[in-house]
Amino acid sequence: MMRMTDHCFGVEVKEKVCIKLSNEHEKYIWCTEEEVNKRINWEFSTAAIQRLLETIGL
Repeated sequence: MMRMTDHCFGVEVKEKVCIKLSNEHEKYIWCTEEEVNKRINWEFSTAAIQRLLETIGL
C-alpha cells in the first residue's frame, strides 16, 4: 500500500485582496467547507483539509 502525504495551508483574509498566481496555476476559488469537500477527490487531501479546519477551530 502506498502512503501519501498532503499539505494544506490556510490564511485569514480580512479584506478583499488581489490574488496573483504563479504560472503553474490556472485559477483559484474561495470555498466553504461543504464546497471544498465536494471538490476534493483524494482521501489524503480530505484528511489534510479536515486537520486544517480543526486547527483553526472550524
